[in-house]
Amino acid sequence: MKRTSNVLDTIPDYDIIVEYKGELPSHAIHLWLGGENEKSILMYMIAEEEIYVTSAETANQLRELILEYEVQN
Repeated sequence: MKRTSNVLDTIPDYDIIVEYKGELPSHAIHLWLGGENEKSILMYMIAEEEIYVTSAETANQLRELILEYEVQN
């Protein structure tokens, strides 16, 4: 869900680069990761006036991916 916010007043938990297969451009995203079963906030680094709020389920999936990546690296 797209919204506007003053989220810039806080430091994101993660900065993420999303890379696609093929010749599509990468996207740089700020992520404020919500707690377990809480929503998270995403914002394109170049469009700092719009935020996207995830569902709690999507936030939990993001958390699992990030924790898995951190354990591997």
